[in-house]
Amino acid sequence: MRDFENSPRVTNISGYATRQFWKKFKKNFIFLLLFLAVLFLIAGKMSPSGTGSKISGGFFSYIFLTILLIPAIWYGTLYVKAKEAFWKQFAKSRGWTHKTYKNLNAEKALLFKEGHSGKVGHIVEGNYQNHSLQIFEYVYVTGSGKHKSDHYYTVFEVLFDGTFPHLYLNNHTDSKHFGLTKRFFPPRPRLSLPSEFENKFHLYVPKEYEIEAYEVFSPDTLQFLIDFGWQHDLELVDGELLIFRQKHINSLSELEEELNLIQKFIDHLAPKLNRLKLHQIGDHLPVLG
Repeated sequence: MRDFENSPRVTNISGYATRQFWKKFKKNFIFLLLFLAVLFLIAGKMSPSGTGSKISGGFFSYIFLTILLIPAIWYGTLYVKAKEAFWKQFAKSRGWTHKTYKNLNAEKALLFKEGHSGKVGHIVEGNYQNHSLQIFEYVYVTGSGKHKSDHYYTVFEVLFDGTFPHLYLNNHTDSKHFGLTKRFFPPRPRLSLPSEFENKFHLYVPKEYEIEAYEVFSPDTLQFLIDFGWQHDLELVDGELLIFRQKHINSLSELEEELNLIQKFIDHLAPKLNRLKLHQIGDHLPVLG
């Protein structure tokens, strides 16, 4: 990791890892050739005649797999190190902190109830306009065996002063989360929106908090999201705003673009969310089955 800590700024994770891979590959090319030559020599000695040819065939298959696996493992290791450097450098550039652990046990956001084997990585914690702000990577798993799928998200979590009901705004471009809201919310919890927004968003809210939901997601707020090309689901729960971006961020330009938009959205929402003081809201418990 030392070479990454002292490296130039990592602005593109996969690009930086790829350059490092080819740099190290060229540097160790002679060693790799010698290693493969030794393997072929061993294979030749193991198959002088007869049944030895079967051994040789299996051994050559092993060599072929080794040739494929070594670069893949090597690149994967470099990619992990490049990603760590990227997030640490970003945190340092803003005077924020980088952590490797976040406790999800107390989290009530729906995303963290989905699937299994959820993992958090690269938590960057800072402050924007006196609001605590966290950015972190999240991945969870659905299915198993041949049907196993990994789902990758970058999550932005903002803390406000107010207290408000558990609201979920589904963006229609995020079809995966539309299924999630159906599974976790009771029958027909969706509020009707003005016709110009119905084909863009679905808004879910606990009963008896419809007025507050309309106050938060008023036409000007929904229009704000459309004007800025909003593509993510977002959730309000326990005084927090959570924004779910599908896929992990790969470059500094991606991150800065997302963060710039989210900061504008914080500026837009803060006057509403900071003044809402609703008590005994409770959590919107999932109804399964």
